[in-house]
Amino acid sequence: MKKYFITAVCATVFLVFGGCSSGDDIQQTPAEILYITADEVDLPSADFLRFYGETSGIGLPGGQASGVSFQIFREYDGNFDMNLVYPITPSDQLNQMLTDLALESINDFVAANTRGHIHMRPRTFSYNSDILSVVLDLRFYGEASGFTARHIAISYNLYEEKEIRPQDLFVYGVDFRAAFAYSLREETGLNGLEQFTFDDENIYIHMPNRTLTLPLNSLEGIWQSPSPPPQEIRPKMAITFDDGPHYRLTPILLDALAERNIHATFFLLGASAVAHPEIVERMHAEGHQIGNHSYSHSNLTRLNRRQVEEELDVTSGIIYDITGEKPTLLRPPFGALNDMVLDVSREMGMAVALWSVDPQDWRYLDYYATKAHVIDRSVEGSVILLHDIHEISIYAAIYAIDNLMERGYTFVTIDEMYRHSEIDLEAGVIHRGIYRDLTRR
Repeated sequence: MKKYFITAVCATVFLVFGGCSSGDDIQQTPAEILYITADEVDLPSADFLRFYGETSGIGLPGGQASGVSFQIFREYDGNFDMNLVYPITPSDQLNQMLTDLALESINDFVAANTRGHIHMRPRTFSYNSDILSVVLDLRFYGEASGFTARHIAISYNLYEEKEIRPQDLFVYGVDFRAAFAYSLREETGLNGLEQFTFDDENIYIHMPNRTLTLPLNSLEGIWQSPSPPPQEIRPKMAITFDDGPHYRLTPILLDALAERNIHATFFLLGASAVAHPEIVERMHAEGHQIGNHSYSHSNLTRLNRRQVEEELDVTSGIIYDITGEKPTLLRPPFGALNDMVLDVSREMGMAVALWSVDPQDWRYLDYYATKAHVIDRSVEGSVILLHDIHEISIYAAIYAIDNLMERGYTFVTIDEMYRHSEIDLEAGVIHRGIYRDLTRR
């Protein structure tokens, strides 16, 4: 009978999440499976409240978070009466974690009893659109074990696909257990801080016989947001790479950008682009912006007008042949400009994109100095200058990107950053980043 029950629960998990299996083919009795949305769920049911009886006053705070639906599994086989409500979140990984933990508790109960009742209901909490907390409220009554209760709580970062730990919620170095104990004036039962959820107002600590509520405003000075805000509202900056594409290093960089779901702006040399069209095509296909960096990396101010036009026009033509789009940004080699170069860029419809953060990676070839300079000097609206032809620059860029994203920034193309700031990129005009441009005006 116990093996049958475990198999039946596995069948539920399979129906909900497509996971779990049993080693034996055991005939199962029909079970009632209902699929509902958060707006339709009405918990607790009358049967649920009757079952809770003496503990119905415990309850759980909070309602149901948006984006979560529920699947109800009800079955009675003469030995075990099950009434299980499974949450279905936007994350398959989180769904599997919840299922595995619930199944572990249920199987422990079944192993200790031959008859009993099992009820489970979820509560969900939203901190922001990236952060979701789920608590599974499990109640058991068995002929051997009597009444027992358990909370299974997971707080989860949907954007980063990872569980949030208690220490993630506090400023580095803070004794978070002491902070909880002090704020609640509660020393007992606070060792199990793994069982917590939170929303934008409170942290809830779930213990077997009660749920403690701790307002976030009581943790001022030690609380920290567990994640940056959603991508669309994060402060933006543009990271740019000159002199490529490089046959070996640029693909490494593109892999890292794709893994982080961010975009950069690449200023290409015509000679390198024509040698590696497949890399240029990949840049374009993955949403990066491509700008003109001349054909041969000549100092344009030392050329005559016809030579400048040839350097830029040939490079724009190469980029167009590969991507189907002509570049709208020019970055002259060395940043060297004069009125003639500006006039040619205006005629060709290209804004001149310089920079506001320059670690001079090409000069020093110093990994530590490069990443430190980028991290320390970059702010919202910055345009960062690096070169994807130097290995130290690639890995310094990846480190700096991760550090700045942890601080809440995201990376976009120059075009996107300027559109977001509602500033026009004007052909033949020098642009050095949002704040530099605003200061100039």
